[in-house]
Amino acid sequence: MRKRVLILFTACCVMLAGAAEFRWDFSRSGDGCTGRAVLPPVAAVTLKDGALETGNTSACYRLPAGLPAGSGSLLIRFRPLAATEPGREYCLLDVMEGGSGLRLWIDRNGNFACDLRENWRNCFWWTMPAAKLDAGRWNELVLLWSPEKLSIRFGGRTVYEKKQPVLPSKWGQAVALGAFSDGKAAFPLRIASLILSDKAEFPAGGRIQGTFVRPVARRVKPVFGLNLHTRNSDRELPVIAGSGVRRVRFHFSWNEAESEKGVMQLPQSAFDFMASLDRAGLEPLMILAYGNRHYNAPGTPGGFDELKGQNAAFHAGFGRYARYMAETFGSAGSGQVKEYEVWNEENGATPEEYMAVLRSAVGNIRAVDPAAKIIFGGISRMDHAFLQRCFELGAGKLVDAVALHPYRQEVPPEASYQSMRRFNGETANYAEELLKMRETVDRLSPAGKSIPLWITEFGYWTVDAQPSLDPAASVSHDVQAKYLLRSMLQNLALGVDRYYWYRAVDSAFFGLTCGPGYLPRPGYFALRHLNAKFPPGSEFEVLDHEIAVIADTENRRRLEVLYGSFDPHAYLFRRQDGALFLALWNGGRAADRQTELPVADVELPFELASENTGVYDLLLGSDRAWFTSEPVRVRIRNRNGRSRIEGVKFCDTPVLLELKTR
Repeated sequence: MRKRVLILFTACCVMLAGAAEFRWDFSRSGDGCTGRAVLPPVAAVTLKDGALETGNTSACYRLPAGLPAGSGSLLIRFRPLAATEPGREYCLLDVMEGGSGLRLWIDRNGNFACDLRENWRNCFWWTMPAAKLDAGRWNELVLLWSPEKLSIRFGGRTVYEKKQPVLPSKWGQAVALGAFSDGKAAFPLRIASLILSDKAEFPAGGRIQGTFVRPVARRVKPVFGLNLHTRNSDRELPVIAGSGVRRVRFHFSWNEAESEKGVMQLPQSAFDFMASLDRAGLEPLMILAYGNRHYNAPGTPGGFDELKGQNAAFHAGFGRYARYMAETFGSAGSGQVKEYEVWNEENGATPEEYMAVLRSAVGNIRAVDPAAKIIFGGISRMDHAFLQRCFELGAGKLVDAVALHPYRQEVPPEASYQSMRRFNGETANYAEELLKMRETVDRLSPAGKSIPLWITEFGYWTVDAQPSLDPAASVSHDVQAKYLLRSMLQNLALGVDRYYWYRAVDSAFFGLTCGPGYLPRPGYFALRHLNAKFPPGSEFEVLDHEIAVIADTENRRRLEVLYGSFDPHAYLFRRQDGALFLALWNGGRAADRQTELPVADVELPFELASENTGVYDLLLGSDRAWFTSEPVRVRIRNRNGRSRIEGVKFCDTPVLLELKTR
């Protein structure tokens, strides 16, 4: 019965919708004041056509129209990118036009202040000592106005309220965030959301975050792989190949290669396994990792932390092990291995300890296989401070890619992993964490060298997890499959086209198959369906178009009830043969089953053909509605060079629309 409920929910992911009221317009990021990148890109919600634009004069962002006259609400969620200077004032929001309008600013003491005028008459001004800017966290400011009342909320509570205010008869264009206050200094801010409504109430108390992140426009060649921990090649590898993957990640440890000190020789079982990979058509990413009992310093901890406290003899020995692996399996040997990832989750050691091992490995591999790709070992939980220090020490000169392990078991894949604040500071979402790593790698790499980011481990343990894992953080097998699809697609849109799920096989947790019979879980089939649409060897362009997601009042309410907030994700991919795919889903926590499926319209800035639109549920691998067994169709309307796809069911699992342009 549970399986049938899931099928009924996921197959019915696209139907017809009603009229629109609230609109999420996703616009390009930028900072016209300072020239710095502002991440994540702005998400604006407005009832007007258009989206936020980059300004080049006195503000970083401006809305295309003024605030609604009479009544309305505006939410700004932001964080400073720079500290305020004592004794200076900084403008936050300016909607003045001809002396009529409203201005919000941060006064000389760090408090918020407001000036409201109508044609330079009926002017009043006030400060809000209870609303002091917090430079270290996200700040949330809500302005609500109507003929009956004007109020300002900060940090979830009302800090100013005036009954029957004299409001301007005409609001000016809204210039938001980072405006010059004195012609000499700008106050750059990072926007998480800016939401505008023509109602004097903020939807759901401000729970719609709107933290949609625009893609990194570029060409990508999707490679979705799996991690291996077992070597039952006769039965395991054909199952793995059946998921559509062509890349696997695993290791032969240093202890395995040098069981007798000074003698490098892997057991025959290792060579048998490599031969079986060839027969299955699987290409390896080889991890070079872990210490050796003959070289470890006394008291060395095991596993990831074996780098701690080691001496020069250990580093030299590890280099000889790396050389042996390259001689055996690289271009001078069998030719099977072209990529080596040096260590695994090394950020338990110091950057200096890791760099000693990296230098030794790189020098030895390059000596026998100059064309090999060297991968910076997978950093656990997006440790930005560790990555930055290693690149300051010269890692960019040594490696061809950087591997990341951005696990976030307690939260969905699009969310920020808040327990890592000590490394990363406060971040709005996963995309901001990733782009922060991207910026650091680009900034500290040698000029002209482009070093991609790879995800070499990511996964969720499931409800049958072993006792040592927190049961409260486990997910169902169905939710694991949804998070797999969401994570892989978002990373692809952000320019990460090499991705290894953790892991292929196990008997209890994390794996996409389980038990001695390698029984597939839902995630296995989800990966197969994704590989069918984004096959190995294909090439896609990630399109950086403006996409609007629009929901009416009732469906907005249902979205908030189901997901806590409406966090729409919409990404456009164009395959090398011209096929156009739109991936849609709602972020937030996924569920096993849902009885309500809210709808929304999706608007694109070009016209589409109104027929033969394919609808594909990546979880089920189906384009058919469960109640008719007929292909699901969506309704497309074109007007003034734009198209609206009506009635999209926003599920917690991705739906792929295959579109045709006119």
